[in-house]
Amino acid sequence: MPSAGAPGSSPVGTPPTKKKGWIWALVGCGVCGLLSLIALVLLLVGLGAFTSDGGEERATSAPETSEPASSSPEEESSSAPASSDPASSSSAPAAAPAGEVLPAGSEVTVEDMQGEKTTVQFGTVNWDATDEVMNAPGNNPEPPAGTVYVVVPATVTYQGGSQDTAIAALRVSASLQTADGSSASATDVEAFVEHSAFSEPIPAGTPTEVNWVFAVPSDQAGKGTMEVQSLTNFNAEPVTVALR
Repeated sequence: MPSAGAPGSSPVGTPPTKKKGWIWALVGCGVCGLLSLIALVLLLVGLGAFTSDGGEERATSAPETSEPASSSPEEESSSAPASSDPASSSSAPAAAPAGEVLPAGSEVTVEDMQGEKTTVQFGTVNWDATDEVMNAPGNNPEPPAGTVYVVVPATVTYQGGSQDTAIAALRVSASLQTADGSSASATDVEAFVEHSAFSEPIPAGTPTEVNWVFAVPSDQAGKGTMEVQSLTNFNAEPVTVALR
């Protein structure tokens, strides 16, 4: 048994010393890892906050649009401005009703196919002119049974155009409408007719006195209207004038 103090031997009763450096190295690595993890979390949180702030800033700083919100078809139709069409304006003159009768004494203008105009104005009617017609010069026949002669005086004026003169009375067609709606055409009797009005050209613009003679049922004499139109333009609507 070796003696105490001999080289290569340990003192009696003293345990051998153990190395603990690996433990501290492990602890140091853990602490470094924890600190790295904390730093990473802080970095991610800060980056997220920065990104969020930047998005909000971009959202709030976006330019405002002036484009109006789209509306439904019902809203568009209800908000449409009123039409400014003159035809729909309340100030536009009303159209003459169909079948209008002009007042007695009105001057009527008729127009032929070439656009040349002739004016007609009727005077006071002789509703019972049979005796006067029969006593007038010429061989005027008796009126048909049950009728009387009616004389309608008028002033006819050719307004001019392609001709310097015209037979104004032959440019107009006139018929008498009785109260019951029947129509009487002018007869060929020569009572109260200035022959020049139907045979001689008259300078344009010169009034011509004309008498139209009609044979009208006796019970219809006394009231009626005249329908006038151009003798050469039957496509035009006739103009109706009350008689007096």
